[in-house]
Amino acid sequence: MFNAPELAEMFEASREPKRRSRTLRTHHAQPGSDLSRARCQAHAAFDPKWQSGGMTRTEAYAWLATQLGITKEACHMLNFDAAMCERVVAVCTIDDFDVLD
Repeated sequence: MFNAPELAEMFEASREPKRRSRTLRTHHAQPGSDLSRARCQAHAAFDPKWQSGGMTRTEAYAWLATQLGITKEACHMLNFDAAMCERVVAVCTIDDFDVLD
């Protein structure tokens, strides 16, 4: 059981506003920058994979992680630099075509 001071402390802690980690802000690119444009292109190539209904968003990111040779946890556009975004576009574009012999 909790005693009164512990309950009061838990109640006060639950009322504090949730703060986002400051480290998340460092992943955001300046609007209009090369990185921002690269991420938009990566999303444009990748998002139809899951938005079409062929797979869930989670499944699509797992597929992309496998294609890129990275972990599912690291597979997020905010973690990608421009070179990785180019790889996303290439992987998603190549996969849309049949391989010719």
